[in-house]
Amino acid sequence: MAGIYIHIPFCKQKCTYCNFYSIANLRLKDDFLIALGLEIELRKSVFENEIIDTIYFGGGTPSVLTKEEITRIIGLIYKNFNISESPEITFEANPDDLTKTYIQQLAETKINRLSIGVQSFDDIILKQINRRHSAKQSIKAIEYSQEAGFSNLSIDLIYGIPNQSDDVWLQNLNTALNYKIAHLSCYSLTVETHTALQKLIEKKRIEMPSEEDSIRQFNILMDFAKTSGYRQYEISNYCLDDKISRHNSAYWNGIPYLGFGPGAHSFNTTNRQWNVSNVKSYIEGMNSNMPDVEQETLSLDDRYNEYVLTSIRTDSGCSCNKINTDFGEKYSNYFCTQLKNIDSQLFLSRDGVIFLTQEGKHFADFVTRELFF
Repeated sequence: MAGIYIHIPFCKQKCTYCNFYSIANLRLKDDFLIALGLEIELRKSVFENEIIDTIYFGGGTPSVLTKEEITRIIGLIYKNFNISESPEITFEANPDDLTKTYIQQLAETKINRLSIGVQSFDDIILKQINRRHSAKQSIKAIEYSQEAGFSNLSIDLIYGIPNQSDDVWLQNLNTALNYKIAHLSCYSLTVETHTALQKLIEKKRIEMPSEEDSIRQFNILMDFAKTSGYRQYEISNYCLDDKISRHNSAYWNGIPYLGFGPGAHSFNTTNRQWNVSNVKSYIEGMNSNMPDVEQETLSLDDRYNEYVLTSIRTDSGCSCNKINTDFGEKYSNYFCTQLKNIDSQLFLSRDGVIFLTQEGKHFADFVTRELFF
């Protein structure tokens, strides 16, 4: 099995915290879509022996696409790749784009999972992080989606935002629960370089909450998940009824994927490749049949480190036996030796598999660094 990721690099407005590649105008959209089609055709042989189980439209803002454009892209994927009988096809969207009419149009495509960028159900917080939508629009988007038959909904929520109280954070989570949202992706606000948020902090126009505030809200999230029936299957991802993100889970399990569009990454278990993060250069490269790409070959050290990095964050844990089988005795011995240097309160060991405790999840980056080769 393998996955396909399609990066739609357009936004109507940039959020203060975002460092994903996108541009805040649609002028090059038509040319981009032509180039995207060329890339799909160009790389159709890469996975000729693989079955595609997941297709993911990310961005940017995929909801700038029309129904006809979406249908055309999916048609090209089906034409050039072997698709499983029941693929997961996820579409990221902004709440303000999800009108009743647009959602009905999406329901007429092969898309069967929506990921809605809610971020918060509080209008003051939304304005602060420069989101275009309102809390009311988020609620309407959820209601319209469920009415249209999209039972597999995911929403993004952010904690650790300046001026977001614990009560407001818990209200956000309870709103998701009230609508029985199948999947939550919850992230602590981080200050990425070259973002508007970083500049606002440097100019002292915004003060980030303390580390203690973010830790407390993460604990609120984990406690909420336990009492509400959400499975924390990855540190930042929670689901009801085992409705995990099959696409993202494939990333964490080292399953190959192809990325189409500017800035998109691809992975075949031993090599990684990524497209240029520039729409114009991407278009020019595809039109001239000379894609602007970079690639790297992963060493055994790299592959071991990536396995540790991704697996330790999941509820499947990091397996000593798998390390020994996939990477060799040298790595499994090193792993076991390094574990002795880590506070035992941060992890549990069960049948040769290491799991982070709730406290350990606060120190996931530290644990990972200690286990890196």
